[in-house]
Amino acid sequence: MRGSSGASFPTGRAFLPVLKLPAVGLRRGTVVAHGGFDSFIEEFFCFWRHLADRGYDVVAFEGPGQGAAHRVYGLAHDHDWEKPVGAVLDHFGLDDVSLLGISFGGYWCVRAAAYEKRVTRLIVDPPLYDLVAAAGPAVRRMLDVMLRYPRLLNWSIRVRMRAFPMLRHVVRQSLFMTNQLDAEPAAAAHWLLGMNEQHLSSERVECDVLLMAGEKDRFQPVTLYRRQRAALVNARSVTGRVFTRAEQAENHCQMGNLTLALDYLANWLDGSTTTE
Repeated sequence: MRGSSGASFPTGRAFLPVLKLPAVGLRRGTVVAHGGFDSFIEEFFCFWRHLADRGYDVVAFEGPGQGAAHRVYGLAHDHDWEKPVGAVLDHFGLDDVSLLGISFGGYWCVRAAAYEKRVTRLIVDPPLYDLVAAAGPAVRRMLDVMLRYPRLLNWSIRVRMRAFPMLRHVVRQSLFMTNQLDAEPAAAAHWLLGMNEQHLSSERVECDVLLMAGEKDRFQPVTLYRRQRAALVNARSVTGRVFTRAEQAENHCQMGNLTLALDYLANWLDGSTTTE
């Protein structure tokens, strides 16, 4: 199914891989979907299948920096996610769609909905918003100092990379996605800092929004959900759901009880959920 269709990007010289699943039974609408940091289309196939079985045409894609868009066509990641979303909508002639962003995609989908008004429903699972803002002013001040001293910043990141495998992966994957494998680790820090509340433009989002989060998410903690929800000041409606340990859905992207989360998501699309 991979490569069965692809959206040209940006001017026909490269393509975004797309996986299309037609709605089963009565068609209820279209969901355009994507993953996050180190995502492939197949990673979240159970999401796509569940939504198709609930009556939605699903158009899942890999954007710049992800999957074959990067490995085959060399497209470097760009935080301006309205560009790949717009290319997909243009290619398939889509309008009035729901946009689903998963994991780090919970940042990029909000940015896309802020500038792409063909997105009329937005599902964010989970919000990322601004990692530095959530960490507090002390961390922000420390980063501001270290950014003025690149050699110190690179040394500090390298030391921590040796101690923390997760950080090592984040740095290497960030440089890989942005075609900067020969760059210093500080380039990864600048890429991460590019995902901030000012660039996100939450105030420009005017559609219906569903925010989903896990109370013990170790990658995108629930404080980011709260900040994202407060920032959606012009959204038509905002529905929020924090999944709990008692539900076995407290982890990142509700891993542990995906059926609960996907049913909730589909019910929201159907119009049968209430605001938490």
